[in-house]
Amino acid sequence: MTRPMVARWLALLAVALGPGTLLAETPPAPPATRQVLTDAAGVRGLDEAAARQGLPARLRGVVMIDASNAAGKASLYIADSSACLFIGGKASTCGSLKRGQVVEIQGRTVAGLFAPYVWAESVACTGTAPIPEPLSISLDALASGRLVGQWVRVRGVIRRADPVQSGPESWRFELVSGNSRLTGAMRTPASAPPPVDAEVEVSGLCSGRFDKSRQWLGPHLIVPAGVAVTVLKPAPTESPLRPMNRLMAFWQDDSNTHRVRVRGVVTHCVPGESFWMQCEDRGLRVITSNDMPLVPGETVEALGFAAPGKYSPVLEDVTVTRLAYTAPPAARKLTKPVEALDHDEQLVCLDGRVTSQKPNATGVRITLRQGPTEFDVRIERLPGIDPLTSWPLGARLRATGICLVTDLTPADSPSTFDSHSFRAFSVQHREDRYRDFGPQQPGAFELLARSPADLVVIAPPPWWTAARITWLLGLTSLALVMGIGTVVALARHRLRQAALGRRRAEAEFAAILNERSRIAREIHDTLAQSLGATSLHLELVKDYLPPDSEGARNLAEARRLTLGGLTETRNSIWEMRSQALETGDLATALMDVRDQLTDIQGIKGRFDLSGPPYRLPPLTENNLLRIGQEAITNAVKHARATRVDVRLAFLPGELQLCISDDGCGFDPDHTPPGETHFGWIGLRERAHEIHAELTVNSAPNEGTRVELILHHSQSASLNQDPA
Repeated sequence: MTRPMVARWLALLAVALGPGTLLAETPPAPPATRQVLTDAAGVRGLDEAAARQGLPARLRGVVMIDASNAAGKASLYIADSSACLFIGGKASTCGSLKRGQVVEIQGRTVAGLFAPYVWAESVACTGTAPIPEPLSISLDALASGRLVGQWVRVRGVIRRADPVQSGPESWRFELVSGNSRLTGAMRTPASAPPPVDAEVEVSGLCSGRFDKSRQWLGPHLIVPAGVAVTVLKPAPTESPLRPMNRLMAFWQDDSNTHRVRVRGVVTHCVPGESFWMQCEDRGLRVITSNDMPLVPGETVEALGFAAPGKYSPVLEDVTVTRLAYTAPPAARKLTKPVEALDHDEQLVCLDGRVTSQKPNATGVRITLRQGPTEFDVRIERLPGIDPLTSWPLGARLRATGICLVTDLTPADSPSTFDSHSFRAFSVQHREDRYRDFGPQQPGAFELLARSPADLVVIAPPPWWTAARITWLLGLTSLALVMGIGTVVALARHRLRQAALGRRRAEAEFAAILNERSRIAREIHDTLAQSLGATSLHLELVKDYLPPDSEGARNLAEARRLTLGGLTETRNSIWEMRSQALETGDLATALMDVRDQLTDIQGIKGRFDLSGPPYRLPPLTENNLLRIGQEAITNAVKHARATRVDVRLAFLPGELQLCISDDGCGFDPDHTPPGETHFGWIGLRERAHEIHAELTVNSAPNEGTRVELILHHSQSASLNQDPA
């Protein structure tokens, strides 16, 4: 072997050694005197913090594998009675050691990039010894990472073997056992590669892959030079030719663990990743890293290992043989999306309307809808193909592509197409595929288009697109908002005008009340005082005349007329000036009127007030007070009542006034004679003036009940006309 070849092989091993890579970190400074670690298991048992302290170690063991690199550093694995351990050091210290030598090592601990190891400061070779027996381990046991750096023996079927380009005598291989896979590297002559498709047993050191956070990613097996692969069962001399629908069928032997041959016509190819082929009514995905471009229509034979796919089996680690070229197969035309679930991995054609399209890093995904069902069409970015073509939303497309089942459901579940979309059903039954066993059925699918040419517009989008409908709704909403705004503005303007009118009416009415009060004061201070003085003088003159004389009778008549005029004057002053409303509210004024008119006559009764009192416009309150005053006056003067009750109720938006007595009563259709001042006609006129509902219920010898109901909105409009 030439020196450059040896250097390349040692460099390859240094990279593959995993946790003990010499370029991983610089060893710490020597610590103070501490307890010395004397076995490999003790070093492996340190946690990261303890290993970083550079604890002293003195170890003795057999060299299992050695390697050097161009950076002037070397590495090796040693094994003692407790475990195997990675050792790092300078090339001058460890570079001359060989497999099988017994060494004594003094050094200090290093945390490593995954597991702790020892940095050798001095190494002494004391002889040779046999290589210890490896641990017989299953591939599943290597998955946890706890056996990293250990000498192990595993068995399985070699799925693939590829020569390392930097060293023709080095091979990378993949070992499979059940669902577990293990990658490895070994040195063997170029004429004796690892036997693919054979069941073997191989020994090596367990290395692995990990991330920068010291997290385990997967195992890797390093097989030293000179370690032979034991073939337990040779590869079959001839691989059977299987139909696509029997790749993973039930077989009593171990046929499913070995390679099979499949023949078919290529429908689509992604170089370096996979290609699809189909035969009759079956399709198959073939996973391969071969960059050989295959064109649709080629008849090929694929030799590889069958493995479970998402729904249909796939073929892995294949060798492809071109046989002939025929016309590209025609896509199967489907009328309903549900039919696609029976054609997994086949070339199909399906129509639908575009509902959305989302570009991504690898291409574009278009969502089509047919009836209540949605499905995706995916176009990958391939050399010479630009998938970023825009398809108008709402357009009807005819999509051609490979049908790929994306979700499964238990066989006894309801059909996916009973729901509105695949996605909702997939979320609903996502746990079923992990919980249930037995027959499974496809639940959702997507189409993998080969190029943008596989999507053909067969009908343009309708004029009523979502964008146009959105614009129309927006304009309609804007018009409605503007119309409502205009109505609200006009209503507010009218309300402002009405409020201004009410304020003017109240001001005018206040001026009228002030003028009436002034006139009432003038009459009280002039006419009423004069009539009072005249009545007093007439009373004094009466004593100077004989009682039965004509002068005495005329004087008494004059005095009676004077007192009557004074009474009328005082009544006019009462009508012109409502002092009660000037000093209190309506309820207080009515209570004062009732008490003033009934207490003098000794009439019983009560005043009931319900609801929180509130003020009304002055004109309204004055008319209500006059109506109540007149009704109470009629009950006292004319009905000869012994009880008068007044009830005033303040309700939301409504005021109720009721005056009832137990007097002689009358016929409401005929005004009773002998009334003074307003009378019943005056009551109705005042009620009509404030737009109130007045009801008089009475009958001879059954008393009288006067009820008035006033709505606030009606009284508000009245105040605009105080006259």
